[in-house]
Formats: sequence, C-alpha cells, structure tokens
Amino acid sequence: MESDIRAGRFDVYLRTYLNELWLINSHYYEFVEQFYEIAEKVEIPPEAIDQYNRFVIEYNAFAQDFRDNISELTKVARTEIEPPSVKFAKELSVAK
Repeated sequence: MESDIRAGRFDVYLRTYLNELWLINSHYYEFVEQFYEIAEKVEIPPEAIDQYNRFVIEYNAFAQDFRDNISELTKVARTEIEPPSVKFAKELSVAK
C-alpha cells in the first residue's frame, strides 16, 4: 500500500474499496427490505421481530457511520469521494 501511495494509485484503490464495501452494504439492505416486506404480510414470532429490530438498529448505525466516515475521509485525504445516499431499514411493530 505504501508504494501505491507514492505512485498516486491510493485514491483509485480507496475508491474501489469503498465502492465494494458500499455494494455489500446495499445487498444487506435489500435483504432487510425483503424481510420487512414479508414480515408485514405474514405472522412472525415476537422473538424474530425483536431480533430483526435489534439488527435494524445496528444496520442503521453502521450505514450512518459509514457515510460519516466517508465525509471525514474527504476532508482529510482529499479523496473527492462523495458519501453515498443512505436508506435506513424500518423496524417492525411487535403487535399486529
């Protein structure tokens, strides 16, 4: 990585890694969104809803932190990488 920084390729690698990480995050969001849509239509045990809601809290915190870190990275490393737009997962209500 040190040689990449000197060669000027660091920005390219950083952009690639961030894009890959955000792509993985987007896949997680799609799974969460699908689970939410299904859970709205069928009955799910309260324990599963509770576990899902805890996951949603962690996911939303990660997505916001990721966005914030990219914003900070832009200031520090002058990467000119824009933070991605964030879609937050929705929590399920326990009572239906």
